[in-house]
Amino acid sequence: MIEKNIGWQRAIVLSIIMWTMIISGCGGAKQTLITDGSMSAIRLPAPRTEGGMPLMKALKERKSGRNFSPTPLPDQVLSNLLWAAFGINRPESGRRTAPSALNWQETDVYVFTEQGAYIYEAKDHILQPVASGDYRAETGSIIQPFVKDAPVNLVFVVDAGRTSMMGKIALSTAERDMLSDTAVGFISQNVYLYCASEGLSTVVRGLIDREAVKARLKLRPEQRIILAQSVGYPADQVEKTAIDLQQIPDGNYPGEARYNDLVYRVAVAIKNHRIDQVDIVDIGSDDFREEAAAAVQNVVSLQRVDVDAVSGATPASQALLKAVEDALTKAAGSK
Repeated sequence: MIEKNIGWQRAIVLSIIMWTMIISGCGGAKQTLITDGSMSAIRLPAPRTEGGMPLMKALKERKSGRNFSPTPLPDQVLSNLLWAAFGINRPESGRRTAPSALNWQETDVYVFTEQGAYIYEAKDHILQPVASGDYRAETGSIIQPFVKDAPVNLVFVVDAGRTSMMGKIALSTAERDMLSDTAVGFISQNVYLYCASEGLSTVVRGLIDREAVKARLKLRPEQRIILAQSVGYPADQVEKTAIDLQQIPDGNYPGEARYNDLVYRVAVAIKNHRIDQVDIVDIGSDDFREEAAAAVQNVVSLQRVDVDAVSGATPASQALLKAVEDALTKAAGSK
């Protein structure tokens, strides 16, 4: 009886030790951040999780593009992009928009821009600075000259220190690596679908100057660079009318455009030289209302009207965007 009790005690102690190891194994060392004041953290606006292109249409439009305009992504677009990639979609549990084995969440998303390199912290939805300077070219190779032109290059880094003690006990190194590599693939596809929905160009890449990026980010031996992904506006994107929002005073501006026998009317609200809201006044038919809502959401997200850049847009969508363009053009003209 005494030996039996001792056996149970040993089992309990071993369980406590194992769970302690598992919990302690879930974290990794903190990333070395810039603290000298040369770069500041970027607190992103709250992601907009409504609207956008219907899923099946986004899948239809999903593709790789390698020609990028140097035009920077607005903060709102960058916010939506990173949330779609690997943001928190269930705040009560901290779960993310892409799956990971045993909820390791072992992938870090680094963001390279003209200003420097940042790490995305999903919990606070913030970009923390890691390296000051333009190192976008290092995220590609000599045969990928477009990389330096893309306003954003994402680098996906897996931290094996966060794969938990349970994973290390139950799985081989090759099995853990396979699961982590797969998790990065899910994140990359999220980026592809968001870009398809927003009319952005993107391409995922395996050719990376890994030694340069590893040194630039001060990565530890247990951190592996898996893939990179370039994101930006298409280089061949042509706007019908160049509209400078800085020249438009705050106010509400009406606009309209015709398609067949219908007249599309909108009211565009400008606040602090930004497109604050687009109200659909008249679209002629409620059958088009869902598509119309997605179209005007893109205008607010992108902060511009790119009629010719909406891949696969229906003539009705283009007419609605024309109405928005008409409102902004008149507003700029009145100034």
